[in-house]
Amino acid sequence: MIRGELATARNPKQRIIYESGEPITALGFTETAKQTLLFIVSTNKIMTYITVGKGQKINSPQLLDALGCAWGCVTFREDGEMIAVRDDGIYMYGAESRGAVYALEGKKSSVTLFKEYIVVTSPPTIETKGIRSAIANVLSRSPDAAEQSKISILDIENKFIVHSGSVTGGIKEIFSSWGSLYVITTDGEVSLFPCLF
Repeated sequence: MIRGELATARNPKQRIIYESGEPITALGFTETAKQTLLFIVSTNKIMTYITVGKGQKINSPQLLDALGCAWGCVTFREDGEMIAVRDDGIYMYGAESRGAVYALEGKKSSVTLFKEYIVVTSPPTIETKGIRSAIANVLSRSPDAAEQSKISILDIENKFIVHSGSVTGGIKEIFSSWGSLYVITTDGEVSLFPCLF
């Protein structure tokens, strides 16, 4: 962590606040009335570190959850709340503890925000029609079998799925701009995701 004005200070204060052999998958700041915290997310755990404020004498990150998150599976709301998605659900985190948990089964590859909604993507899977075609696709890897990535838009406050759809191939990035949701596929195509609202 580097503290100070980088443009004007000759020797800004810097120190290592966490080291580990596991990958860091997300970093994000949140503020409370008394302090500023840094969320440190790895593949195996979620921690917080006090950067400014009361309790600043704590010299190491504090464990918030013994479960971590994959790369791209964490986002932050404007109020500082952290949202993490895992294969079993959606987890909300405040500055001091884990909050609500919402069930949403299935593999997940990323999470982002769109207006007041949470957008969750799933990795590509082969779309099949029935058990026989599923077995045939696995055995023969039929060229007609198209990989589909699922996109789900959720209203967490009211606890329902607003919209669900899919795109052909893998998703490299999903983002919102100009009031719309856009998808960049692994083929390099950018398309407007057809939301129904």
